[in-house]
Parts: sequence; structure tokens; C-alpha cells
Amino acid sequence: MTPNSELTGFIRAELRDLARLLSETADSDIPAQAEEASAWCRDTLKAGGTIYYCGNGGSQAEAMHLAAELHGRLEFDRAPLAALAIGLNASTSSAIGNDYGFEFAFARELAIVRPGDIVFALTTSGRSPNVHHAIATAHARGARVIAVTGSGSDDLEDADLHLRIPSDRTRNVQEASLAIGHLICLIVERAMRDESPHP
Repeated sequence: MTPNSELTGFIRAELRDLARLLSETADSDIPAQAEEASAWCRDTLKAGGTIYYCGNGGSQAEAMHLAAELHGRLEFDRAPLAALAIGLNASTSSAIGNDYGFEFAFARELAIVRPGDIVFALTTSGRSPNVHHAIATAHARGARVIAVTGSGSDDLEDADLHLRIPSDRTRNVQEASLAIGHLICLIVERAMRDESPHP
């Protein structure tokens, strides 16, 4: 196959844009916030709690991805860690959406949340009504909320910790969000490795 120089240049430019975003993220407050998020997750898991993830579209795929990292392994063999991505049961989501409205789909699934649990709210825009209702329900049930959004998001003052990726391009926000999510999972995995040896 003969490379298309125009497309090759486009790909290089996009990768460089992503590299710049990751560099800006590294120089922002996000690494310190991610460290704090990791500590919260570690403490929750040590206390027998659960980490929940929610998001729409690509963010829901990220929610599934990160929960899977905790169920399985990232770098080390260990026991599975308690994590769950919500919004995956089509019957539940369609029933809630039909009876109450899609904006309550996550909130009603979070009836299982207990005090001390962690809920990650993944939303590039920060304006998803179902995510906002999920945050309110999580707080009402005594959980803490970690929001990961793009720079164009609302303030999400109701989140306990708000990691704001310095971009408003959806795909780039999702790419950086996944990188941060992986690092949080890795730190948690390292912290829990001795506490939860591989069975």
C-alpha cells in the first residue's frame, strides 16, 4: 500500500495534538487530584466498599473498561476488586427510561450504593442530566463522587472532586480521561496488591 502523504500528515498532527494535551494535563492540577482519587478508592476498597462508574456513549465504554481493569488485572495478579459500571443492562435502562425518563436511568440503578462508596461520573460536556441525577443520588446515599470532564463542562460543584481535562474536543477528552483512569487503577492495584493476593 502506498502511503497517502496528506493522511499521514493528518495522523501525525492529531497525535501531536494529543501529546500536547497529555503534556498540559501533566502540568495541571490533575495529577494531584488523581492521587487524591486513588487514595479515596484504596480506602473504600479496604473498607469493603465498591467503586462505580457511569457515563454516556464513549464515556460508558470507558466506564466498562476501567471497571474491567479492577475486576481483572492491569499489571499484577491479585484478587478482583469491587467495581461496577452501571447503565449496561438494556432491560433496566429501557424500563427506567420509559417509566421515569432517561435522565433517571443511572440514578435509579445507584440504589445499591452504600455510604463510603465511590462513584466516578465520566462526562465530556459535564451537562448530561442522567449524570447529574446520578451524582445527587450518590450523595444522598453517602457516597463520594469523582467527576472527570472536559474544559467546557459546567462547574459540577456537586462533585467532591472534579478532574477537568484541558480540552473541549470530545475524542481528546476521552483519550486523556482514559489515561488518567488507567493511572488511578494502577495506583489502586499497587496499593491493594498485598491486601488482596491472587487466589
